[in-house]
Amino acid sequence: MGKLRVVGKARREYTCDIMYIKLSFKAWADDTAQAIATSMSQCDMFLEILEQQGIDINMIHMSNADVSQEMYDEKHEISAEREIELRLPFDMNVINRLSEIIKENNLKVDMDISFKLTNMLALHEQLLKEAVLDSKKKAEMLAAAMGQKVVGIEKLDAGDRYRACDSEEKAYYDQFSHKIGEVHQRSRSNRLQAPLVTEFESVDVEWIIE
Repeated sequence: MGKLRVVGKARREYTCDIMYIKLSFKAWADDTAQAIATSMSQCDMFLEILEQQGIDINMIHMSNADVSQEMYDEKHEISAEREIELRLPFDMNVINRLSEIIKENNLKVDMDISFKLTNMLALHEQLLKEAVLDSKKKAEMLAAAMGQKVVGIEKLDAGDRYRACDSEEKAYYDQFSHKIGEVHQRSRSNRLQAPLVTEFESVDVEWIIE
C-alpha cells in the first residue's frame, strides 16, 4: 500500500447576473454649507427622477457621506460627497438610462459599476467537486502506470479561498429591472451581454494506492 499526492483543478467561465451601481455626487465650494447643499441637491434631484419613473427609492442604499477640506494656494476648499448604491439584475438598458439622466440634468456625479454572480458559493462548491474528480482521474492514470489502483483518500486539502468571496450576492431587486424608462435614443449597446468572469478551484489530495 502506498500514497500518491495529486493536485486537481477546475475552472469555468460564468456570465455575471447582477450589478452594483455606485453613484457619488460631489461638490466643491469655499464654505461647508454650500458644498453640502450642492451635493445633497444633486443627489435629491437624481432620486426624484427615479421616483417619478416608479422606482421605490426606499430600496436604494446610502453607501457614503463625506465632508472634507483642503488647502490650495493658501485658500481652503471644502468638498462634500454623497454616495448611493443600487443593486439590481444586469440590464444594459438601465445602465444607459442612468447615463442619460446624468447627461440630461448635467449632474456632477461619478458612476462606478461592478458586476457579480448571485450564486458564488454554489458555483465554487461545484468547482471543488470537479477539482477532486480531476485529481482522482490523474491519480488513477498514474497508479495504473505503476500496476496499482486507487483505493481511497488519505488527506484532502481544499483550502478556503472561495469562502473569502462574496458568496451570498442575492440582495438585488427585480423591481428596478423593468420600471426604469427606456433610453430615449436607442443604443446598440443595449444589446450587450453581461461581463464574463472566470472562477477556479484547486485541491491537494493524497490518495491511497495498492
